[in-house]
Amino acid sequence: MGNPYVSVAEDFGKEGNVLTATTYDALGRITRNWMPIAYDGDIYNFSDGELSQLATESGYDSYAYPASAEAWSKSYQRAGIEFRGHPELEEKLCSNPDIKELCVKIYLFNDGKLELGRVASSYEMKNEKELDYLAGELDCTKSTDADGRVTLVFTDCLGRTVLTRAIADDGSFADTYVISNSWGDPLVVIPPAYAANLARSFDSYKTKINSMAYVYTYDGQHRLRSKKFPGVQEVEFVYDSEGRLAFSRDGNQRAAGVCSFRLYDAYGREALTGTCADRNPAIWNGSYIAPEMTVTGLTRKDATGTVCRSGYSVAGAVSALIPSAKLLTASYYDDYSAVPATLPSGAISQPRGLCTATLMATLGGDSQQQLLTVNYYDREERLIKSVAENLLQGDYTVESSYSPYGVLTAQRDAFTLNRNIGIVCSHSHSYSYDRFGRTLDVMLDFSGRSIRTLGCEYDNLGRLSR
Repeated sequence: MGNPYVSVAEDFGKEGNVLTATTYDALGRITRNWMPIAYDGDIYNFSDGELSQLATESGYDSYAYPASAEAWSKSYQRAGIEFRGHPELEEKLCSNPDIKELCVKIYLFNDGKLELGRVASSYEMKNEKELDYLAGELDCTKSTDADGRVTLVFTDCLGRTVLTRAIADDGSFADTYVISNSWGDPLVVIPPAYAANLARSFDSYKTKINSMAYVYTYDGQHRLRSKKFPGVQEVEFVYDSEGRLAFSRDGNQRAAGVCSFRLYDAYGREALTGTCADRNPAIWNGSYIAPEMTVTGLTRKDATGTVCRSGYSVAGAVSALIPSAKLLTASYYDDYSAVPATLPSGAISQPRGLCTATLMATLGGDSQQQLLTVNYYDREERLIKSVAENLLQGDYTVESSYSPYGVLTAQRDAFTLNRNIGIVCSHSHSYSYDRFGRTLDVMLDFSGRSIRTLGCEYDNLGRLSR
């Protein structure tokens, strides 16, 4: 059937080849996945008989599948003697109100209120409520792990998860209910503690949904508009005309009268993040769409007239939405025109599509300090040097070298406490590998001394032995 049967890594082990094998049933499904085996025979004339002679009974993962659609169950048993007789099982069941572990309550969420039950679907019970899902209405997947722990996941006809039920050793349930809208967006997640309270006294706890459950709202494009977690105020989100996150605020920001904003470049990459005064209540009405939050130009960092002296400028409509803006981060791409940079040997001047520099503002204190990090790349787009400013007017420099195959061979770290003082502390690492790319040695060079910080050896199966 074209399925891979045997694969051999030549000289991968300490003393020779390492073989792995997979067997299948008539439908092409995996039945056994053999663990690696040391093999010194003819790899081009390997037979099934040799596999049974080489491998031990516990040396493979085994899979068993249902014999028919009416008896749907499958099992998976991991390799190893400890797992023998303890397979992981999976069964397909259905909801059933007459069986305790298959009984699922019907929770609805309408107009911000939690409700139990729905109008009965049968004519005979039209004046009554159905509190539980009917027999066969929900699909159930019952999973039992190798330790015997049972988890049931109930889904409706649209594939939406309704309940995840974990059964403890004492038989008690830890239920997590999910109430979704017609599009499958989760509106409310009821955690086990709240579910237990609702099961005990629904009327007493139904009004505590905002303090005990996870509540979400969405806009017409199914984008998250707000989320409310237990114990905290809700977090709100606003998007621009391109569908990107433009503004957000949490409970602390709401009380302080500020919010967070994001600006993007012409390619949709994040250019600026920061905080601003929250003076426009209309943007939080649930249907507001911000104008395109895109920067319109880029000059040099620290240029006056740009947003937070970042070098980025914006249109007037966007500028009006971010009064009293304070910078958190700025990202620069494609070249070094906006930041002071000295190209090291081997670096390219226009690494298209790569982040060339970031600007990060410090928080707290009377004055905000902005720290610049500049990244340099070679022709293979690998980072070969990074220079990051520190709070003491110094910098931290990392230089990297690579082999022709792209693996790291050397790295030098240099820390300058203060550029005016000029004291530099540095050390370097060198790395060596075998032909499979596995680490053999890591050497540290510091103050004229060379120290082996890591040495690796591998056994007959290519596993790390020490």
